[in-house]
Amino acid sequence: MDFHVRESTARAWWLGHLWSLAVEEQFYLLWPFVLAVLRPRRALWFAIGAIIAAPILRVLTALLWPDIIRLTDQAFPFVFDSLATGCVLALGRDWLESSPIYLQWIDSPGWAFWTLPLACVYALSIHRVGFNLAFGVTLGNLGIAMAIHRCVRHPTLLVGRVLEARPLVFIGALSYSLYLWQQPFVNRHADSIVNAFPFHLVFAFGAALLSYYLVEQPMLALRARRAARKQAAAG
Repeated sequence: MDFHVRESTARAWWLGHLWSLAVEEQFYLLWPFVLAVLRPRRALWFAIGAIIAAPILRVLTALLWPDIIRLTDQAFPFVFDSLATGCVLALGRDWLESSPIYLQWIDSPGWAFWTLPLACVYALSIHRVGFNLAFGVTLGNLGIAMAIHRCVRHPTLLVGRVLEARPLVFIGALSYSLYLWQQPFVNRHADSIVNAFPFHLVFAFGAALLSYYLVEQPMLALRARRAARKQAAAG
């Protein structure tokens, strides 16, 4: 799904968003292998290299192979830096927090911290192709990582408390099902009542709730039971 570029066979709207899930699945296959082979310390440098390599690949593709420029915001080789940024944060968190300068900044109050990550995320909205491919996406990823680190480190501050509110926690738990089922209802090209505000929100949440409770949760419970049986048999 993430390598589809042909104009003559455009993706069906209902499945058009699944490119991101294809990227996730490729990451789930490759990253454990990288960790197993390189071990965490060298895997950290591998992830840093990925953050550097992805924008170079995006720019080279725009210059040398413009016919597939649409791939640069969807295909795994061009977007793996977003996932690599999270890997760097996970593997390098202790190193980052050993830096007095970094700690002073990330622990600073209010806008003294938020100005930088928000400016980085704003870079995503700059639609000049050269800037976006070379810098905008990378800066946006780094801004998001900074915000996540701040919230994980200080969950009792305002943003952390808001994110821990029960409605948002529930939406977070529902997010996979909601993302999966949103597409039939948020089709801006359709004129059906199920695609009109606010009905599209109601139907999307309804479909997500059914999927969450009738499919996702039973499957997770089945996996847990199978894992427990295997553990009991091994013991």
